[in-house]
Amino acid sequence: MRTSNSKAGRPWSTAYAIQACSDFDARDQLLRNRRLPQCHRFHYLQMAMEKTAKAHLVEGGSDPASLQSSHAYIGKVIPIIVRHALARTPGGRSGWVMDAIRALARRIELLHPQVDSGGTTPSNCEYPWRDAAGQVVAPAQYDFNLNLHEAKAAVTMIKEVRARAVALSRS
Repeated sequence: MRTSNSKAGRPWSTAYAIQACSDFDARDQLLRNRRLPQCHRFHYLQMAMEKTAKAHLVEGGSDPASLQSSHAYIGKVIPIIVRHALARTPGGRSGWVMDAIRALARRIELLHPQVDSGGTTPSNCEYPWRDAAGQVVAPAQYDFNLNLHEAKAAVTMIKEVRARAVALSRS
């Protein structure tokens, strides 16, 4: 739902972006401590991405109240943010990068416990779940099999989304 006046949503957009920047900063601290389980790094990344997506939507005129109850914005909005950023960068229009970013954004979205793809993806960063064999799995002991530190598309996505959060936090 769109609001009639995007200025009315600006405090919400700014607040989401400020919190996203804080979540990115917390993730940075967690990245420095390799003894901590990866679920914590992914949790803060998921939250930062979600809040940046919501800040972007509110800045574009979406009603902040309509965004409160859902967590499924990363897969759709993050690729848009990155595509816009790459369009402003010389040589930044590589199709393979955007394909990879769409897949990564959806995978990060699925890290939230309420976004489980109809029960097909129970793994999440916060709460235990049952695996396919019926065993209870703790996120702290699970290998999420996500390489977000070396893959070019992942590095590009995180860099551009963080830059968007910073820009929105200053508006």
